[in-house]
Amino acid sequence: SGQVCTIDKHKPIIKIFEQLQSEYPSIIFYNLLDLKELFSQSLKMKRSSNNYEWSIKIVNGRKNQGSTSDTIIIKERSNGPIASLLARINLSSIVQLQSEFVNSDRNLFDDNVRDFQKNKGLSKEILLTVRNNPKDFYMFHNGLTFTCREIIKIGSTKYTIKDPQIINGCQTVNTLFDAYKNRLSDGNLKKSSILCRFYAINNAKKIEKVCEANNTQVKISLWDLRSNDDIQKIVETALKVKNIEYRRKKSNNKKDEIYITDLAQWIFACKFKKPADAKNKKSELFSLINPNPPYYRIFDEHLKLKELVRICEVSQFVRKRISRIPKKKRIFEKDADLHLAAGIYYLENKGWNLDRKFKKVRKIISIVIKQLRKKEGKDISYNRIFSKLNETWGLMENKLKKM
Repeated sequence: SGQVCTIDKHKPIIKIFEQLQSEYPSIIFYNLLDLKELFSQSLKMKRSSNNYEWSIKIVNGRKNQGSTSDTIIIKERSNGPIASLLARINLSSIVQLQSEFVNSDRNLFDDNVRDFQKNKGLSKEILLTVRNNPKDFYMFHNGLTFTCREIIKIGSTKYTIKDPQIINGCQTVNTLFDAYKNRLSDGNLKKSSILCRFYAINNAKKIEKVCEANNTQVKISLWDLRSNDDIQKIVETALKVKNIEYRRKKSNNKKDEIYITDLAQWIFACKFKKPADAKNKKSELFSLINPNPPYYRIFDEHLKLKELVRICEVSQFVRKRISRIPKKKRIFEKDADLHLAAGIYYLENKGWNLDRKFKKVRKIISIVIKQLRKKEGKDISYNRIFSKLNETWGLMENKLKKM
């Protein structure tokens, strides 16, 4: 089909491609890429395939008897491109938009820093309002916020929105879509409308700021703001290749999924040997204000995939291994989870299996706890030992070196 396959300098593989090229003339050229370049190309292809034009018709309140609403349009420059638009849109159009995105394997919420949070109480209220008060829906809802590439006027009440993305309203749209995806022509859905804000923005950092300003009902954490970084998308894609479920955006994640904060803490604990700081200073791992932000060291684009996968395997093992210990028999394990992972990772070159390493490190931690309680006092808590004292790891490392 004339597609370009890019790969570089691996003779055995090049021979295979030469054979393929002779059989399939549509292969134009080939080059082998390293992992970083491969996923960079993948992201570019994904972005270029996201072009979408959404035709909207604004609800004109003057035509609805009993409505005090009117068409509201804001243009920041009268003789230039439209920078923002505020108007009411029918819910049927919103659900239709989500339906088209889902059916074409697109993501309407890719620019949002969060995934669907599944607030059952809120979802119930949304659906009750559509059913019982469809004409007043826009009065009882905060509205939706979109970013887009361009806003084009094509008529008095008609506009084209290029590359729409919802950055506030994920809960509402997913709730409506789940309920009405098989009945888009529902009468109450057509009677309902919602106030929508559109901002034509092409700057990623500006989109991030708009996300923060619009998602005020639930606090946005520093890791939420990092979720759309290119390196996060690369890590997510790379780990998926290894069948590891990594979630860079907050959601009601499954037990086996790894969330962005998990991975940052695991890397900082295992690779940088900072388990106490990883546990106690989670927010600081994502801050970009510090002179030398740890975020750029943790999520270094040159981080080896093999190393990343092993850290995930070790840390997930520790999580599951601790969960298998009956609650009554757990002593310090929950507080020491990152120290256990860091200790096992430290013993990576030992030929022991993970379970044996877990037992060895657990024993060392027991000895270290006794040492610290002798020094600091017998009442020192496990939380302080594993969250506040960097000395804990220092004592552990000295013992691990001798194994």
